[in-house]
Amino acid sequence: MALQKTQFQVIDYAGTLYACGRAYGEEFHESINLGLDGDFKMKKIQWDFVKKCMAFPWRYKRELDALVEGIAAGSGRTYLDIARLFCEEDFALGRLRNCTAVAATGEGTVDGKPIIGMNWDGMPSIYPWSRLVRFKAKGWPRMLTYSSRPGRFPDAGINEHGMSLVWTTAIWKIWRKPAPPITGVPTANLITGILACKDCKEAVSLLRETPNAGGFVFLLADARKNAWVVEGIPGKIDCIECTDAVGRANHLESPVLTRITRQLVPRSTGENNTQARAKRIWQLIGKHRGRISPAVVEAMLRDTGGRPGHTICRNRLGGDPCLTIDSFYLLPTQREFWIARGLPTRHTFERFKV
Repeated sequence: MALQKTQFQVIDYAGTLYACGRAYGEEFHESINLGLDGDFKMKKIQWDFVKKCMAFPWRYKRELDALVEGIAAGSGRTYLDIARLFCEEDFALGRLRNCTAVAATGEGTVDGKPIIGMNWDGMPSIYPWSRLVRFKAKGWPRMLTYSSRPGRFPDAGINEHGMSLVWTTAIWKIWRKPAPPITGVPTANLITGILACKDCKEAVSLLRETPNAGGFVFLLADARKNAWVVEGIPGKIDCIECTDAVGRANHLESPVLTRITRQLVPRSTGENNTQARAKRIWQLIGKHRGRISPAVVEAMLRDTGGRPGHTICRNRLGGDPCLTIDSFYLLPTQREFWIARGLPTRHTFERFKV
């Protein structure tokens, strides 16, 4: 079957952070309200968490406040309504089992240039919501970002300096009893701050100085050919430099953090398949190490090798409830974002520039 051409609208916003946020909120007024009104009912303990985390002092608090206030004004919601969207990943710590990612640079790639990529997986119901947003805010690096749902961005992206980020959620300890998030900076806010940095050195410094509220696995790369994996649990991170190639699914691989958490990774089933996907992405890395290129990364993200429900490209077979919503990779030295809308086995990867 011939691949269908990816059709993806890129939306541009310019001005102050508040003005960009307000324009975004106005444009997605209906969908932001639909998403908020259709979501689960918030409990008092969750609202308290949102208030404490958004009040937490850190390097980019003022900028994030301006952005959130702008989105709230444009969409006709309150500051806390929009702030809640920026904190939701941390509410669900340990319960999400989505996404597979890869990063390579130096000896791992065919030309020494860095590349990071991932499949953004989720329930099929979120498929209509994703967007690409080009963000040109005053005093802020120009960014091309991926947003998985209206009201919160960025979820991943690349800036004018080539600083790039993709990420996955992380489970740890005992699957059914994850430790709760703590008061700190929410994951979505950290992502925004990372994409304000010039390179991995600055981004890693930001992460080391900033207490994190939730857990994550960040894959970072920059135009200076650096790549890093940063794994986090509430209140603690481990930063691991990548000199060739790495892959991640949805559990911790940092020896430091697995020792602290006594992580128990469940045996892979159709639904809980992080172990199988991690094994498969490492197999593909081993096969292509030293020859990884954009074409190879595209093939990795399209991979359906292995048992149904245990594949990198997730197509709801074998009891897997998730679907690959979008598939993308970033080229920091070229300042390029390549994306296939929906299943990459059905759609072409198309190039977008910062």
